[in-house]
Amino acid sequence: MAVDRSFSELLENLKLAGFVNFLATDGQFGVYADVMYIDSGKENATGPVTLPKFGPVPGIDASLDAQLLNAALFGTYRLADTDGFTFDALAGVRVFQAWTDISVKIPGTSNSYRAKRDFGWVDPAVGARMEYDFGKGFGFVGQADIGGFSAGSNLTWQAMGAVTYDFSHSTALSLGYKYLSIDYENDGKLLDVDMQGPTVGLTFRF
Repeated sequence: MAVDRSFSELLENLKLAGFVNFLATDGQFGVYADVMYIDSGKENATGPVTLPKFGPVPGIDASLDAQLLNAALFGTYRLADTDGFTFDALAGVRVFQAWTDISVKIPGTSNSYRAKRDFGWVDPAVGARMEYDFGKGFGFVGQADIGGFSAGSNLTWQAMGAVTYDFSHSTALSLGYKYLSIDYENDGKLLDVDMQGPTVGLTFRF
């Protein structure tokens, strides 16, 4: 199935993404992990589509429902640690699992076409993470990583910034914004998206 409308157009803005992350460090070396789930909700589009058995069909109505699970496991190395500020280098793997459900209806007929698919892959990735303490429990965390390098996907990268509030020494609530770009194509499976939107999450430190 070929749709003359990119996934990035259909999924331009996230409705909401939730995440949980974990960080354990001895002050120099550490381990970082995160799990993030994204649900775009149903998106609708109209445009020309080439369908099996029907050929090119103009003005077709299409809807896409997509979910993405994104998890990482990184080793960390602290490059800077001053009063209220830390900066860590990251290296490890990021795992993706995608589910898509596409429905199209041919105008002027009762014919419809539906395709469901799920697939996943593992990317090597490197990145950086910083935290700044404003005091009184408030802080800021920024993180970015890039991966794939044609080993899993062609290229993936993501960046996030969030304001945090510490409920305790080990637990914090995060409210922020995330941008995620995925360029994956393998064995007839294609996911080429750029997504952005608000995030809500919890951070656990050890």
